[in-house]
Amino acid sequence: MYEFSSGEYKVHLPAGETCRAYVDVEEASLSLLPVLGNTLDTTASLDIAVAEVLDKVAPQVYTFSKPSFDLDVLTIPFKYRPGTSGFPQQLSTTFQGAIYVGARKDVFRIGYKPTPAQDLHRSIYHFGYSIGFFTGLGTTSMNQWVTQGAIAYEHVGVTLLNGVAGVVGLYNFTLGLAVGIDHLFDKTGTTGFISINLGLA
Repeated sequence: MYEFSSGEYKVHLPAGETCRAYVDVEEASLSLLPVLGNTLDTTASLDIAVAEVLDKVAPQVYTFSKPSFDLDVLTIPFKYRPGTSGFPQQLSTTFQGAIYVGARKDVFRIGYKPTPAQDLHRSIYHFGYSIGFFTGLGTTSMNQWVTQGAIAYEHVGVTLLNGVAGVVGLYNFTLGLAVGIDHLFDKTGTTGFISINLGLA
């Protein structure tokens, strides 16, 4: 979602005004068609030049924001589990994967940066954030120490992950913080515990 492409956006104009518009993205220009209800006003289109390189004063900065529905896959490489019942806190690095569903907003800002060659190069800044729910599968080490003697052997248990997550993205890099509950799939019984998970999306 980090690429700026044609679609409907909330446009923040340099004068401080905002409007809804369909933005047609071309290589060196943008065409803005205001959205009135469910229709486009083709009589009030605005064309903005956004060439890759300029040799004069930079044009004004335009900002575009867009809400969307986010369906994603989360990988959780680190999981912190608080200590309980006298057992110390743990940091787990075993496999954790989940399906994530949430509401997302992406913001794109088009501007120009000067270079030592005395010209201006186009710069498209992207920032996005999302809040939603996740569910998935993971693994956890099970033995007599982590179960306070409930089992006398050691094995890797499969867990069901459920919780809420917040995800932020800058360009094509995305990082999330998730808080959830793990449920153990095991004949030893179902164990629930609160965990704080750090994950990359």
